[in-house]
Amino acid sequence: AFNLTVHVKNTLSWQAWCSNGGEVVVSYSGVALAWGDVPVFCVPRSATTELTVLPWGWEVGLSEDLHRRLLSESQMHTAEVLVEVRMFDPGSW
Repeated sequence: AFNLTVHVKNTLSWQAWCSNGGEVVVSYSGVALAWGDVPVFCVPRSATTELTVLPWGWEVGLSEDLHRRLLSESQMHTAEVLVEVRMFDPGSW
């Protein structure tokens, strides 16, 4: 499980920007470790908001080599994961 903080900035000065939520995937070396939903939210005009997103992983299939590498890098605080967020913008439907 990951605890992600997402900052969203609305550069529009004339209106709020809202999203119908979205999806997030956290991966390591091309393998998805956790995934989840981004909640529905609105950002007031010319403002920034902060969201907490909690992606979870279950039945993740890492090879032994990849698992060892991730564990080693995590212990050395050098592990890098990719976080991909896809937002659902109701204005683009």
